[in-house]
Amino acid sequence: MAQPKRSCLRRLAIGCGALVGLAVLVVLMSLIGLALNRPEAPDITDLNTSNVITAANRESGLNLPDDIARQKPVRLTFDVSMVDFEVTPGGDGGEIAVEGKYDQANFELATDVVEKDDYIDYKLKFKSKKSLLGLMVGAHNEGSINNRVLVRLPKNLLYDMRVDMRMGEADMELGGLAVENLDVKMSMGEMNVAMGAPNQTPMEKMKLRSKMGETTVRDLQNFGFAKGEFRGRMGELRLGSSGPLQRDVDIYARMTMGEMRVSVPENARFVSEAGAFLGEYRGASEEPTKAGSGPAPVFKLKGGVTMGEIKASRGGTTFRSARFERANPAGDLEMLNRLRQQPEEEISLSKDELNRLGYRLLRKGQGKAAVEVFELNVKLNPEYANGWDSLGEGYMAMGLNERAIASYEKAVELDPAGSGNARTMLRELRGDQE
Repeated sequence: MAQPKRSCLRRLAIGCGALVGLAVLVVLMSLIGLALNRPEAPDITDLNTSNVITAANRESGLNLPDDIARQKPVRLTFDVSMVDFEVTPGGDGGEIAVEGKYDQANFELATDVVEKDDYIDYKLKFKSKKSLLGLMVGAHNEGSINNRVLVRLPKNLLYDMRVDMRMGEADMELGGLAVENLDVKMSMGEMNVAMGAPNQTPMEKMKLRSKMGETTVRDLQNFGFAKGEFRGRMGELRLGSSGPLQRDVDIYARMTMGEMRVSVPENARFVSEAGAFLGEYRGASEEPTKAGSGPAPVFKLKGGVTMGEIKASRGGTTFRSARFERANPAGDLEMLNRLRQQPEEEISLSKDELNRLGYRLLRKGQGKAAVEVFELNVKLNPEYANGWDSLGEGYMAMGLNERAIASYEKAVELDPAGSGNARTMLRELRGDQE
């Protein structure tokens, strides 16, 4: 006699039960992992060159003898995560200085300096002692992650520099140094690289890759490279020039999804082989807007955006970092003054950048200036619902309630599902009215 077949319902129940059991097992394993990686109570220590050497260095320390410094280049490797990381010119002679503070209970800092036959190998590694998930969920036993590492590089050394930032913020000011190669990788966070003064040596190669976040390269004209490669998967990529170009530059820039902003030097001829597959491309004028003393150098842009927006514009846009903006509050009014002087089609700030500028001005009590920025933003980006929401807030701060109502209504019209704040403000402004 044939065996009766199991019903479809029973099979479905067995399959669902197995999936639920698997999900429960995964959750239990995650909880066990979190328990085993529970962060310790924070132990913040001030950091200086001497305690880095005694705690972590295995070789000759950070102080490189003058005779070696003159003869051998330094291969720098920075491998860091979950830290506010800065690099800046400084230090004396051959000394690479390390400063800052960090939580030594949950993180460790190690440096290693080894003399090779033809170069000095210098490595700095900053990493967590616990799992990333444990640190994020545990939040340092209800504290906060507040690590800062500052590296000061002397100007009398020749550098081959590699940076691997997995999570955090990095601000690298390399002006006046001698950097022959620069290779930067970032997994998640904010990366700012600048060369405020001309590079002391021609740069053989510059390469920058970002998986997720905001990446800004300023003072392109000072790096001295002939070819640069910049890639991003998701977020914002900004390439800024703050002065005249001295040589031909060939840039390959590719963003998978997000926004790309490129500032073209005014003395350069712009040649574009870039575009947007799904999105918008706006290019700068091809001919220089300011003539130099000799033939115009060529600024060539290749690549583009797969999904998003790319905009190239003329003018000395520096794309200042968020850190600079926090440290220089008066700079926001200065930025607004520059926006007033630029033709609207040449404004390179994105809609999100304009929105942030408006809010910074609003928080500083500059309501009229903030409204001016918000109005400019919706004029340039009329379909930006969040911009209309912000404009409504600016009008409310100025006591212009009728204008605020109109702005909030526009935000709701453009994004009915995502304008919860605008709906709340409308109820408040109208009283009991909907």
